Amino acid sequence: MWTSAALLILAWTPCLLGAARPALRFCSGSVCAGYGAPLVLEAAQGLSCDPACEVTVATATCMKACNKVPLDGMAVFVNGEQQLLPEATDGAASLRIAFEALGQPKALEATRQAMGRKLAGDAAMQDGDAGTAVAEYSAAISGAPRGMLEREAAAASDAASTDGSQPPGTPPSLAGLGPSRLAVALAKERERTMPGRVRWLYGALVGRSRGYLATGGGASAALQDARDATRLCPLAPAGWWQLREAAAASGDAALAAQAEEAARRLAPRGMADEEARRLLLTLTLTLTLTLTLTLTLTLT
Repeated sequence: MWTSAALLILAWTPCLLGAARPALRFCSGSVCAGYGAPLVLEAAQGLSCDPACEVTVATATCMKACNKVPLDGMAVFVNGEQQLLPEATDGAASLRIAFEALGQPKALEATRQAMGRKLAGDAAMQDGDAGTAVAEYSAAISGAPRGMLEREAAAASDAASTDGSQPPGTPPSLAGLGPSRLAVALAKERERTMPGRVRWLYGALVGRSRGYLATGGGASAALQDARDATRLCPLAPAGWWQLREAAAASGDAALAAQAEEAARRLAPRGMADEEARRLLLTLTLTLTLTLTLTLTLTLT
């Protein structure tokens, strides 16, 4: 098991020698996934939204490291060198492991704290404490890197117009897929519509909008957060569903109807509306694919 200091030295050596940007890649194999690799990858992607992050974060095809020796952690590749990271069992542990693996504690501390507050907001919302959730989500949003929302919203607008994987706004069909293929399809769609680097901020905006409505006194604020969420991830249905709820609470029936039409158009085909809404909200508000896969199996 390599320490974070050793990983840092490996990651930055090529950069110091004038080579390419340092890279941290996560194995996508099932064994590493069992140790929480998807969770740590998502946390590392989120941290990489900070302009101060100078490490490229990506996934890698399974390198079959577990076929050579038994693994007691997830395999990562630091500039091509295979190393192990410890097991991650929840969002908080994933964030801590990713933060240490990136090796820029001073530069990324503010973003780490913001992402941690988003996780706290998720927990409060799941416990039914909307007031605390709003406070935690607010801290997360205000702690995001300066200019992140506008910068990423502009990039998302361009991507929605030039997405080459399929026509903009055309969701995949999930009809007839078995549990494992459905899980893979949903994970791909999640990354396409809610890129990992912005997913935590998107979730904070959608979550705070829900929290404002739940407290009964923030329809206009809920509407603004929902609008910002749809700008940040315009292909993701959850923000449009939330915009419908916020618009209805604000008395804007026309906007509510427009938002609902967009949400239905963007939702994966082959699922009932209520199933799709419940699943997509879960995909938005969690930093764990374990719950995602559990819910996926439940819905099939």
